[in-house]
Amino acid sequence: MKFAYFGYRSWSEDILKNLKNEEWDIDSFAIPNSEYKSPDKIINPKKIQDLDFSDYKSLFFYGWSWIVPEKIINETECVCLHPSPLPKYRGGSPLQHQIINGEDYGAVSLFKMDSGLDTGPIYYQEKISLKGSLENIFGEIIKVGTNLTRDLLTDFKNNDVKTYAQNESLATTYQRRKPEESELTYEKMKNMNSRQLNDFIRALQDPYPNPFIICNDGKKVYLKKSDL
Repeated sequence: MKFAYFGYRSWSEDILKNLKNEEWDIDSFAIPNSEYKSPDKIINPKKIQDLDFSDYKSLFFYGWSWIVPEKIINETECVCLHPSPLPKYRGGSPLQHQIINGEDYGAVSLFKMDSGLDTGPIYYQEKISLKGSLENIFGEIIKVGTNLTRDLLTDFKNNDVKTYAQNESLATTYQRRKPEESELTYEKMKNMNSRQLNDFIRALQDPYPNPFIICNDGKKVYLKKSDL
């Protein structure tokens, strides 16, 4: 039973490495110049519909930022990892939005992809802490994401996959953040308390566009780390 795995973020590849160490039959696909160090295949994400996935039981999209064509979703069961307690924080930049909004806890959600934006039924969901550095939070996502994906792969192997529908009454959707939104202006900081400022900075640590201040001479000062 073969599976295909798509991503480009380093935390996504860390989950893949954990699973490959357990000898699951998984082929990995990444974009050119991604954070992946050793994918099996390099692909153009905009031409994914030209590939043949008929040999795969399921396709996993973890840390993937491109639209998956409906043709692929309809032909092969597609799984997505979304780092939020779906149906809350659907859409782009879910991790950053949760931290900036002052959430103490988030979740790792595995769901079956459909034609909507993060609207498909959920396989598994587990709560995670959003406290500490972004590196620590990624560590939580890797640990929980590995465990939940292992459970789902076992379900596929045993032909015992179950899902439950998302509660639409709780749904919230956010847009992907733009680099210019990382600017900290005087007006913005004047309306923040210390926790809000700390959350803003730590939510936008690498690999995301870091917070910055534009000085009077036009130079940018980037804020790489913050703590209380």
